[in-house]
Parts: sequence; C-alpha cells; structure tokens
Amino acid sequence: MKAGLLRGLACGGLFALSFAASADDGASTLAPPLNAWVEIPVPPEASHEDRLVWEYAGNYSPVSWRVDQRDDAIVAIRLSRSSPAAGRPSFLPSPGQYDDGVIVQRVDDGWLVAFNNGEFGAVLYWYSVDGATRYPVSSDHVVAFFEWKDRWHAIEGLAHLGSSRGTVVALDKSLDRWQATTLMHLPGAPLTVSVTERDDLLIALHDALVRVDATSGLRVVLPKAPWRFFHPRSSAWNERAGMLYIGMRQYVARYEPATSTLTMLAPSPSAIHHLTPDEEPRIRRQARQTTDE
Repeated sequence: MKAGLLRGLACGGLFALSFAASADDGASTLAPPLNAWVEIPVPPEASHEDRLVWEYAGNYSPVSWRVDQRDDAIVAIRLSRSSPAAGRPSFLPSPGQYDDGVIVQRVDDGWLVAFNNGEFGAVLYWYSVDGATRYPVSSDHVVAFFEWKDRWHAIEGLAHLGSSRGTVVALDKSLDRWQATTLMHLPGAPLTVSVTERDDLLIALHDALVRVDATSGLRVVLPKAPWRFFHPRSSAWNERAGMLYIGMRQYVARYEPATSTLTMLAPSPSAIHHLTPDEEPRIRRQARQTTDE
C-alpha cells in the first residue's frame, strides 16, 4: 500500500480495505448451542480430489461464524455484511462489510487502531479517545489484540505468494508514547489467539495451531490444520471443558488439547455448502492436474 493511502486510512478518510465477505446481507444471528452441532468428516489428504472439493465448497460458502465467550459457554454467531463492529470508536466510519481490515482496541488513554491491507501494507496507530490526536506506532500487520500477563499484545503477520510469517508483539506505553516490540516469532501467519486459564496462548496460524506455555515455550500442536481455505477470524477458550473453539467460514472447529483432536462442526449436515454441478468437475480436474505435476 502506498504511504498516501495509509495516511488516508489512518485519518478515517478512505476505507478501501476489503477481504472476502459473506454474501448474506442479513443481520448477525446467534446459532443453536455448539453441543448440538454435528461433526462433519474431513476427507483425508490422500484423497486429493475429495479433499480439494471439500475445501472449495467451504471456501465458497456464504456463511461465516464468529465464536464468543458468554458466561461459561462458547456461542457461535453467524456473521453478515451488516454485522455491527462491536466497540468501534465513533470517529471511524462504519465498515461496509463485516471485515474491512480495521482492528481496534480500547486502552487507558485512547485507542489502538490497526489498518491491515495485507500485501499492500499495514499501519498501527494510537488515537486519543475522541480521535482528534494520533501518531503511528508501527507498520505491523496486526490481526488481533489480546491482553496477556497484564499487558496488551497483538498477533501480526502475513501469508502471501507461498510465504507465511508472523510474530507476537508486546505493546507498551513508554515516555508517553505507545511502542511495539517483537516478543517471539511464529512459524507462520497468525489468524486468531486465545489465552487459557494458565496464561498459555493458543494461536491458530494459516495452516497450523501452536501453543505457547511457560514450560516448553512455543510448540506446534496441530501441524496440518484443515482450515487454510476457511479464513478463521475468532477463537474462544472454554475453561470448564478444556477446549478451544475457532470460528471460520462454513465451520466452527473444536480442538481438544487432552487428546490433540480437532473436529469440524456445523449446525447440521443440511447446512453444509456444496459445489454446483459445474464447479465440482472443474475442481476435480484441477486436483488431478496438480497430482500429475
């Protein structure tokens, strides 16, 4: 992204940031309890054609889910283009879609606002409460803010053209200005983060799941996650059940650390999106060509 465009974004004058969004224009909807959802089998990687058809069908789905903590339960919320941006400051224009690449976090003295336009650039700004004053903090590709060990942090990174990189960033106010410091490098671009009751981090990457704990540091707990086409955008840790839920396009994934088991969930088998009679043969041909190469 050109510097002029970034400045325009930060000033609230231009919002051209737009990623793939749901085709559903209805309001966000709270789904049935997750314990009533059904498991959807994931085709094995060895069945290359079936796996690619399954991935593309999920990618083309008009449905995306956000997971959230409500009291002692994790709930799933169906997103739409008209979904409100919770906690968004009034000085920023409302998003035209449910995800416009703008991520905000209220802090003691104002707002941390990240503008993330992928491979075209990114910038993290601090704003005063009313938006009248601002300054740049970093050029990190912030994906999410989170509080960890009584300090604000962010996960940031980018997956593009076969490369994938990411970091955990510590955010501190020093000498009256917020600063971003790289805390650790990740083995890929991060998408979501959750903090457990033990202050461990569970970070969903572009194609894996990693855990950060005080004992062993960073380790990959799920090396080949099946959500590369589904764009996870939220996660929530259920302390009582000891499970992680990840919201994404088409599915909610449930990860059980005790057994290292990942389950892809949907409200019902009838809720699964399928490719059209024209699309499926095209994807199968694509899979065969890839295998032949």
